[in-house]
Amino acid sequence: MNVIKSILAITTFTTLLGCTPNDTNDLDNGDTEEELQQEDEDINEETTDSDSATDTKVDRPQTKEITTYPEGMEQEDTYQLLNKADLPFTTYIREDWIKEQSESDIIRGVQLGPDGFEYISMDIVFFKEGVSDEEAMAYYEEIHTAYNNSEEAETDDLPDWALERYKLSEEPYGSVTLGEYEDYFFYIVSEYDTEAADGFAHLEAVILDEWEWKETGEPLDDESRLDKLKP
Repeated sequence: MNVIKSILAITTFTTLLGCTPNDTNDLDNGDTEEELQQEDEDINEETTDSDSATDTKVDRPQTKEITTYPEGMEQEDTYQLLNKADLPFTTYIREDWIKEQSESDIIRGVQLGPDGFEYISMDIVFFKEGVSDEEAMAYYEEIHTAYNNSEEAETDDLPDWALERYKLSEEPYGSVTLGEYEDYFFYIVSEYDTEAADGFAHLEAVILDEWEWKETGEPLDDESRLDKLKP
């Protein structure tokens, strides 16, 4: 990818300066100007295809202004579209958050959070097609039992898509939630430290409120978490 872009940059630069000896050699070897132009177009198409391979086409803007209310203060920020080809949903995350993909034989997912913070993150992980329910549940069991401070939440507190949730009662605070949507089993791990508690709740609310399934365009649920967080 970077090599191709470098070649294109050099080609554009030398074109501005005029023909180089290599250009003359190409013509001497029987290549016409039209053929050389077609080769450049082919390279451009190849670069475009490679760049777009990470995203799928959805009818959502690349950025969106969203208002949150950390510590009771109204705050408007620009959020970027999270749209990865191997994930079945899209949503919006802060522009300064990084996204790191994770994958194994069983799972495929993404970790979201600001760079350089150990306990401010969201892991959204899906079990791959062909993984049995037993394998998925065993894997999820390992995830939530790895936290010594996890306590199972009351089922009355769960959204419709959640099968169960474990709350983390000591730092890192947060939750581990197992979810299901049609044929998808997935889990979400949210972590935050004491100082980030209020701010993280608003950022997590944006991700879940803006969540849309690619196949249907439906939201994760009908709950508006940000409205509940308004002062």
